[in-house]
Amino acid sequence: IEKEAARKEAAPPDAAAARNAKKLELLLEISKALSRQQEVDKLLESVVDFTFQVMDVDRVSILLHEPGGTDPIPRISKSRLGEGSASARHVPKSIVGQVVNERVAILTDNAAEDERFKGKSIMLQSVRSAMGAPLMSSQGSVLGLLYVDSLTATHAFTSDDLDFLIAFSGVASIQMSRSFVYRGSVW
Repeated sequence: IEKEAARKEAAPPDAAAARNAKKLELLLEISKALSRQQEVDKLLESVVDFTFQVMDVDRVSILLHEPGGTDPIPRISKSRLGEGSASARHVPKSIVGQVVNERVAILTDNAAEDERFKGKSIMLQSVRSAMGAPLMSSQGSVLGLLYVDSLTATHAFTSDDLDFLIAFSGVASIQMSRSFVYRGSVW
């Protein structure tokens, strides 16, 4: 019995448990790094950079509501594919609308066939898979959203990826709220 117990203790954790542990470790490291940033633009840059490091995505955008504005606008966007920033900054309005208006994270693993997003921009941009998560203030208002996509593959993201994006956007939201307060903005 002792040998069996020792063997179980020495056995490596299954792949899913190892991935989950790595994701939690990454969230902790991201949270620590973001907490050091007070300047909004540097904070947003860090969020985008961490997204590329952690997730297999082609493009990342952060859209934020400007004070007095109605629709969130791109504050920072980057593409792994080396395209110009203009194409990276264009996030499909149908996805933005659902994430912001319904305050929900979304995952579409085949954007062109997804009935929820029948806008022209998805087809024009050749978005294959996409995820978006709202960035929420501590008062419950929507600051904006974190958007990622894949232009190269359908089914590029899983529900685990969406869960990670939700957790990551929560960490980023807290730090953004702190940064906005530090800057003197009201959200």
